[in-house]
Amino acid sequence: MYLPDGCDVNFVLPNPKEKVRFIVASRERSIIAVVTDSALYFYLASLQLLLCTYRRTEKELKEQGAYRKLYWRHNSSSICVITSSNYVYIYTMEISLESDCFNLKDSSEVAFNRQSEEFHLRQKRPSINIFLAVQAKLDSEATCVVSLLDELFICLMDGWIHRLSWVGNFTQELSFIIRNVPFAVDQITGKSESFPTSSMFVQDMVYCPLIGSGLCAVLSDGRAGLIVSSTPQFRPESVSAVWALGLNDACCCAANHKFRLVYFGCRNGEIAGYSMDDTIGSLIQVFRLGLFIKNGTEYLDKILNVRQIQCLSQGTVFSVIWNVKKQKPEYVDKNDSTSTESSSIFNLSGLSLTNGTAAKEEPEIDLAKCPPAIAIFSTFGAQWWSSFEYSAAENLPCIPYSCMDWGPEGFQLWLGTRSRGLTMMNLVRSVPEILERVIMVGSDRVCLSPMRSHEKNATAPHFIWQTYKVPFKYITTNWPLRYVRIDTECNRVLVVAGTRGFCYCMLKNMKWKIFNTEAQEKALSLNGGLAVFQDFIIVAATHEETDHIYAFSINEQLKLESATSVPTNRILLMSSRQDHLITFDINSTVVIYSLKQKYDMLNKKASLEMECLAEIRITELLFHLSCVVSIQLTQLNYYPDVAEFCPGMDSLLLNVSGHLLLLSPLHNKPANTNGTKASGKEPDDITNFQLHPPTLIASSVERVWIHSTNRQIPHLNKALWINAGCKRMIWLPLSQQPFLPTDETKDNRRTFISRRIMLPIELSLYPLAIDEDCLACGAECFANTLESQENIAPIAVHSLNRTSEVFLHKLLKQLLKRNLGSYALAIVSACRPLPYFSHILELLLHDVLDEEATSSEPIPDPLLPTIVSFIREFPEYLQTIVHCARKTELAFWNILFSASHHPREIFKMCMDEDQLDTATSCLILLQSVEPVTASTQYASLLLEEALNKRRWTLARDIVRFMQSISTTDYENTPESPVYQKLIARGNKQMCILPNDSATAEQYGLVFNGTDSHKSSITNKSSTHKTPVVTRQSSGSTSAHSPTNLVSLSTPTTSFSTAKSSSNPPPLAMTVKMPSIDAVANGAVCILKQLQNILIQHAEALLEYYALRDLGAFSSHLDFDLVQFFSEHPFGVPADEFP
Repeated sequence: MYLPDGCDVNFVLPNPKEKVRFIVASRERSIIAVVTDSALYFYLASLQLLLCTYRRTEKELKEQGAYRKLYWRHNSSSICVITSSNYVYIYTMEISLESDCFNLKDSSEVAFNRQSEEFHLRQKRPSINIFLAVQAKLDSEATCVVSLLDELFICLMDGWIHRLSWVGNFTQELSFIIRNVPFAVDQITGKSESFPTSSMFVQDMVYCPLIGSGLCAVLSDGRAGLIVSSTPQFRPESVSAVWALGLNDACCCAANHKFRLVYFGCRNGEIAGYSMDDTIGSLIQVFRLGLFIKNGTEYLDKILNVRQIQCLSQGTVFSVIWNVKKQKPEYVDKNDSTSTESSSIFNLSGLSLTNGTAAKEEPEIDLAKCPPAIAIFSTFGAQWWSSFEYSAAENLPCIPYSCMDWGPEGFQLWLGTRSRGLTMMNLVRSVPEILERVIMVGSDRVCLSPMRSHEKNATAPHFIWQTYKVPFKYITTNWPLRYVRIDTECNRVLVVAGTRGFCYCMLKNMKWKIFNTEAQEKALSLNGGLAVFQDFIIVAATHEETDHIYAFSINEQLKLESATSVPTNRILLMSSRQDHLITFDINSTVVIYSLKQKYDMLNKKASLEMECLAEIRITELLFHLSCVVSIQLTQLNYYPDVAEFCPGMDSLLLNVSGHLLLLSPLHNKPANTNGTKASGKEPDDITNFQLHPPTLIASSVERVWIHSTNRQIPHLNKALWINAGCKRMIWLPLSQQPFLPTDETKDNRRTFISRRIMLPIELSLYPLAIDEDCLACGAECFANTLESQENIAPIAVHSLNRTSEVFLHKLLKQLLKRNLGSYALAIVSACRPLPYFSHILELLLHDVLDEEATSSEPIPDPLLPTIVSFIREFPEYLQTIVHCARKTELAFWNILFSASHHPREIFKMCMDEDQLDTATSCLILLQSVEPVTASTQYASLLLEEALNKRRWTLARDIVRFMQSISTTDYENTPESPVYQKLIARGNKQMCILPNDSATAEQYGLVFNGTDSHKSSITNKSSTHKTPVVTRQSSGSTSAHSPTNLVSLSTPTTSFSTAKSSSNPPPLAMTVKMPSIDAVANGAVCILKQLQNILIQHAEALLEYYALRDLGAFSSHLDFDLVQFFSEHPFGVPADEFP
């Protein structure tokens, strides 16, 4: 994940009025070339220094046109520049690393000398010289150029594609016109077609060596395709092409070589991703998406076509910029055009032009109030960040970006504008490993999220990061960081590596260690990665042209002489799992090592033993070595006597260009008994180490991990998590116990795949970690603008923010949808200790209710009854129903209560189960579905119970609720759908109900529910016993205290209970119901009734000498004891007290 961080850097060009036409980095991305109409600028990426400027004369600019685009040669020895007047320039670049430019010298005065090392420029600052080598005149304007080894493919607006060498040789016999190239839907069965009379030409083109070894081209009519050849020279007679199916509005393109993808920018602002179907050789669409704006959706109407797409060479991220609408066009400058405008033929309303020529850039005019449109996406289209997602977007200058390119390792994004010069955006990225804490890596620092236990003491913990600054002595000569690793507990050692060597930090004392000698540091080139195992740091590196795996102890000095080494081939990838190390080398071999730390008591020194357990050749599975994204060793099979690569590891997960493959051994002996490698060199080894055919688990995979938390959660601890662009999936094991007898298991070891299920999980964030509380953790970026001086654009300052999201309810929903309730019950039962467990059930109910209630079509098999039945298995059932109802719309209540219980029944069940807090929340529901007289009755009943239980705070809330009822509430009838449905049943008075349950159900709108929880409302006579008030002062209960009958001389309405006769009689409250003539004075009746309840309870407390409870009662409920004692004198004279 890549996000902006820190402060953007604005560069003012030597000529501030110049428009930035193009930005392109060298192959190593160490030098950034910036193109304007008349000049070429070359910046050093590490220090952002302007190394060289090449400027043309006004005469040359007028005769041969303005610069438009620049292209580097693969070895950075030459550049090619095209102009607006049909010219091509080839310049020779002389880059010298021996002599540094911008050398600073100390003053003769000591006070002005540099005292700190940070003031010294230790980075290499090469000097650059540029010489014009080739100047070629073309028949038509060039739209784009593709560099292919020693040749240039130059695409012209007349449809021709010419071939020009870097030394200026024009190969006419290899030129061809795009209209004569036959296009088909695939390379096997498709019928081809050509366009001999069309004015079609190539707008944009990119070389795709790993996608059919062809050239991906965007045509002027909006269609796109892949140009392939049966010969390496791309001879005209051997050239053919296949269409990008379903695409007719493309305007630009970019290639992702590692994942074998092609991105197309569309005229409507969307991005389409295509991949090659190797079976028939056709381009198929993988995804198509548009810009998503959570806040500020009004900006979507101002976005036009995609202007440019740039993919990082590592293939993990791509960025997109858009054109925006303009207002009041006055004129069009015919001599002012850019390559991006040439590739997007639009008028101001966004409609395509039909004149067959490239659209010319418009002059600087007033723009709509819209910030620059830019966004960052993952490989398969998950949007990580956009410039519209923060509140300060409207303060940014309304100048759209014209071009962009990535800096080294993706830590910089260079952006060009038409009038504001250059802008460089600093970025941070996440580490590939998934841990319990979020780790973000910058070019010279590492940000680690604090532990969950430490966040409780912070006011805003989501903004707090533990930042580790890499030592200046190391980072200045090895900028930027390439690899970062930390121990699994995230509390011992942090290891970072740049271009050469590495250094590490002991987290307990915050001390950094680097190599003793700088020569050893520069001689060690890491090429495979890092790993941390107990007290050792393991690196795959090249030293003196030999490749080894080195193990350095963190308790010793950092030097090569003290390291343990194992010779290997050139390692491209490396990962670790528990006490195993997995490597992938240049020979397409996966090697598994066992790690074992030993301690020598005599020398008091620890050592590490590495033993090769298995070698697996996967040449047949790879299109190219660079297509391997990740390798992981894990355990997915839980059958007994299962075949294993090594003890406890039976599965190898291989991500090849987004295709997740599962490899598992066929037999249980990966190595001979004498300890030799199972490399397939001996006949016995071939028999013992056969593999099952690879199994495709998922496609479009970006990241995959198995996360085992300290909590023992069935199924979830062994689940396989998959990030696939905008999709999140969990490959969940349905059982961890063998289903087959031991003798049958040997022949059915692969059946464990059928015991797993792939479940989609919808998350609003991109998960970077799963913390100890089973929360999906991610990161997002917020930005503000700094106040700037006049005529200077405001600067955006970005800050990282951690986010978290509950995902368990989404997993439970998918299981219940598939009738896997037993597995859902096992998972959620193990999650009961989680602090937000009740929130999981509430989210589960709310998501399903909202989905089914807002459905425009009838749902044949609704899931809501199943969800309610599932939640009913937990004590939080009543609380979940009530809280969900309070947070949802009234229009959804009919659906919710039809699947659960009526609010009256829920209130009664809360009273029976002594859930007074939930019953109090239920009063809000009753107030919406019942007349005021009935809701007042329920409140009075609950108040009595709260007073008897000494729940003073709860009683105070109930009193406030009753006091808030006004006279108008008696005149207004509730308008909720539940009440309307109730009135439609019979228009009966709700305050007096018949005795028999059948009639009560007829008039009381009985909802579906289980028999064990169903209750009914009956009418009791006024002779029912009143509630018992016992003395419970200071938490004690008197078993022999006489009862005190508190009653009102009015008929009562109470709940019947199903409790046994041995239990105390249920609490009943007699409440006077106001007559129809007294509706106008209803509020007065409530206040009088409330006062009577409080007075009678005070009398009961006083009678049983509960003076402490009487004081608490008076304090919490603002009960006036002075008035109470004055109006209720003692029955015994004061002189009779002892």
